[in-house]
Amino acid sequence: MGREALMVGDRRHDVEGAHANGVACLAVTYGFGTKEELRSAGADWICERPTELYDSITLACSSVPRHHADNRIGSRKPAG
Repeated sequence: MGREALMVGDRRHDVEGAHANGVACLAVTYGFGTKEELRSAGADWICERPTELYDSITLACSSVPRHHADNRIGSRKPAG
């Protein structure tokens, strides 16, 4: 499985599934999950508006570790 991936999801199950497979997760609050649900699940980034999605993906992909599958992103984008 390739490790140069980013999961975009809107529920805690998406965040948990991504992390279980060594993939960073960008969570979006304009789906089914709440910001608190996504934050408590450990989302690496949180995007609140569809218009911010492109910039959020660009930010996430510029900081996703590409050399070690188990290396989670240490700093999370503030969700506010």
